[in-house]
Amino acid sequence: MRRRKGQGDVVIDLTSLLDVVFIVLLVLLCGQRAETDKAKDLMDKAMEEMQEAEDTKDLYNNMKNASDNINEHVSKIAISVPYDKTEITKRNIRILSDDKGENRFELVGVDVDKSFEGFKDYLSAYIQSNSGEPVIIFLNEDQEKILYRDERKVNEIIGDLQKKYDNVYLGYEIE
Repeated sequence: MRRRKGQGDVVIDLTSLLDVVFIVLLVLLCGQRAETDKAKDLMDKAMEEMQEAEDTKDLYNNMKNASDNINEHVSKIAISVPYDKTEITKRNIRILSDDKGENRFELVGVDVDKSFEGFKDYLSAYIQSNSGEPVIIFLNEDQEKILYRDERKVNEIIGDLQKKYDNVYLGYEIE
């Protein structure tokens, strides 16, 4: 602000004030532009993640539908041969199939070969009755304790059946 001598009027020079106002306005506009660009980038990223999530959901649904369709055309048998530490001579072969329920073969005493033969005959009949579709056999699916000799004998029987029939597969639990 300048005052001239001899006059009573005050003259205000607004040039520097206008310069400051324009600079502040320019800074605000540039800052707003940067924030807008940042928000747009975040929005684009969120849209990409949403699209990925939708694609993953569609893939999951397709896999679930395929799994349901496969289950209609595959036969599964779960075999377990648990034992009790207090009575090792009394064991059972438990067979659980999706269509015939549960069957048991007792392994009592020293002469268990007849029980294993009955077990093999049962599996062979089951495989023959499902000859048009794959039969997947799971052994000790629940991680139960099994005697080594029983596991070896059951695996031997399953191996013989795999050689005899081309639709028999040994399944493994995936964790």
